[in-house]
Amino acid sequence: MVKLTHFKGKEKMTKHKSLGQVFTPEWIVEEILDSSGFTNDNLINKKIIDPACGDGAFLKIIVNRIIDFLINKNIPKEKIKEYLENYVYGIEIDEIEFNNCLLNLNKIVKEKLGDNLKVNWKIFKDNTLIRYKEFIGIFDFVVGNPPYIRIHNLDKETRDLLKREFMFVDGTIDIYLSFFELGFKLLNTKGVLGYISPNSYLHNSSYIEFRKYLKEKRAIKRLTDFKANKIFKGFSTYTAITIINFFEKKDNFIYQELKDEKIQEVNKINYDTL
Repeated sequence: MVKLTHFKGKEKMTKHKSLGQVFTPEWIVEEILDSSGFTNDNLINKKIIDPACGDGAFLKIIVNRIIDFLINKNIPKEKIKEYLENYVYGIEIDEIEFNNCLLNLNKIVKEKLGDNLKVNWKIFKDNTLIRYKEFIGIFDFVVGNPPYIRIHNLDKETRDLLKREFMFVDGTIDIYLSFFELGFKLLNTKGVLGYISPNSYLHNSSYIEFRKYLKEKRAIKRLTDFKANKIFKGFSTYTAITIINFFEKKDNFIYQELKDEKIQEVNKINYDTL
C-alpha cells in the first residue's frame, strides 16, 4: 500500500509524487490553528488530531500552544503531561518521519517541562486510511496537510480501499479528497476541520459532487485561496486553506486571498449564489 508521508532535503523532490506530502510552513500552521479556533481557552479539554502528521509540523505548534497556555495557568507539570497524553493525536505511516515526530515533540517537552517527564504520546505509526476507524466522532479539531497523490498513481490495493470506504472517489481525483472525508468522520458534532490542500477541488469537474456536498451542508466557514501563489517552495501545487464545520449552518462563508504577502478578506460568499 502506498506510503503517505513527509520528506525533506533532497529526497522531497523525487518522492513527492509517489509519497504525497511536503513540509508545511509554520505560518500556514499558525493560520490554520487560529482560523479553526484552536487558541487560548478554546484549546482546553479539546481533542485534536493530525491524520497525516509527518515529522510533526502541526503537532509541534499544537504542543507548544498547549504547554504555554497551561504553564500560564499554573497547571502542574505532571498534569500537563497527562493532558498531552489524552488530547493530542497523530498518525504517520512512515517509520522515519514517525520517529522524527516523536523526537521533535519530546524535545519540546524537555525544553519546557524538564527531563523528568516522559509523555506517552498518542502518535501512531500506521496507515490512516485504516486506523481512523478507531476514532470516529471523537475529535474537536482535525487539522493538517493531507497527502497529494493522483488516484491513478496509487496502487490497486489503495484504490480499492478508497472505493470501499469513501464517497468521493469517482473521476480523476486526488487522495487529499478522501482525507477530507476521513476528517469529517473524525469530527464530533461540534468539531472543526482545518486543512491546507490543493485548490483543485474548487474548479475541477471531477470534484463537482464534493462541491455539491459542501454547499448542501453549508460546511465551509472560511476559504483562503492562494491561487497562483506557490506556498510550498519547489513545488507547483496551487493550494487553499479550508476551514469546515457542520454545526453552524451559516448562509455565507469568508473568502480570503493572499495579497501583499498577507492573507486578506476579500468578501463573504453566499451559498445561494454558488
